[in-house]
Amino acid sequence: MFIALLAPELIVGQAYEQKKQAKLVHNTWCAHFNIKPGSPEDKMGIEGAFFVVMGGFVVNEDPEAGEDSEKDNFTWHRSLTSKGFLNYLSKNQIPLDAINKRVIVDKGKADIVAKFLVCLQALWMVIQASARKASGLPITVLELHVVIQVMFVLITYTQWGYKPLNANEPIILSIEGEIGVTSARTFRKVGKNENSFLEILDSIEANWERSPSNGWVVIGAAVITGVAHASAWNYPFPTHIEKVMWRVSSIALAAPSMYFSVSVVSETVRKVTRKYSRVDELDTGKGSWEDSTLYSILTVAFFLTSVPLYILSIIFITVEAFISLRKVPLRTYDSVQWMDYWPHV
Repeated sequence: MFIALLAPELIVGQAYEQKKQAKLVHNTWCAHFNIKPGSPEDKMGIEGAFFVVMGGFVVNEDPEAGEDSEKDNFTWHRSLTSKGFLNYLSKNQIPLDAINKRVIVDKGKADIVAKFLVCLQALWMVIQASARKASGLPITVLELHVVIQVMFVLITYTQWGYKPLNANEPIILSIEGEIGVTSARTFRKVGKNENSFLEILDSIEANWERSPSNGWVVIGAAVITGVAHASAWNYPFPTHIEKVMWRVSSIALAAPSMYFSVSVVSETVRKVTRKYSRVDELDTGKGSWEDSTLYSILTVAFFLTSVPLYILSIIFITVEAFISLRKVPLRTYDSVQWMDYWPHV
């Protein structure tokens, strides 16, 4: 919740990647058993695929010798990653009846109706702000900030519409035959800090190594965040200093995209070079651009400047959105007449 408040674009990036992985798992499952997606024979469904991506399936044998070990606030669980699940599936070690989406849906704490009501309530905030703008009434900085957050929530819900919500208990998955050699790609290491800011950054950057297109989603969302907040460029603020700081912070919100753009562009160039280059780097004796000292220096410099600047900027914008209410135009307290008669919660 805290990360969604301060960095909604990261959550959008995570949601996009998880939906992409869920589609891959679901399509692979259906192709493996020669099942048409969405048919009555499809017992997994997209809900079950999301549960796989969430790490909701655990195996009945510990990959580590002995009891579960705890170290640095983490615990090794027997939670399968999506790669590990597909690996066992390709070896015919997961039977068709091992997954039932009805059981998975039952574990969720919200159905489609509850999610629809949440989206409807969030959409009402957007309609309310749009109506005030169309009527010539002033919009406060807090309203603008909330509308931006709401838009990201709606985008996230489009990606997580079929994802089970708050499913706390995993499902034991029986693996037929030997589990074999385990690795970090097969089992997930989860613990108290799995949803931390740095963990999400590491996850997003790792996903970009497989598909740079995922990175452009976060970069685009970061730029949209900055531009949307910059729309309050000429809004009335309590003091001139606060207005200037808001403008600077709005521009700085897109700062992390500078760091991530280097990673995405570099990864894209590397893949294109490997695909079309006629000379193997190993044969020339030259290292890749990612291994150079200059690349390391630039990457560290971008990270150490853009990320702290982004954190400070979003903290200021969040705080300023509330404290700016101490001095607002008088017409802020007026409401659109027709909205007073429209039933809403």
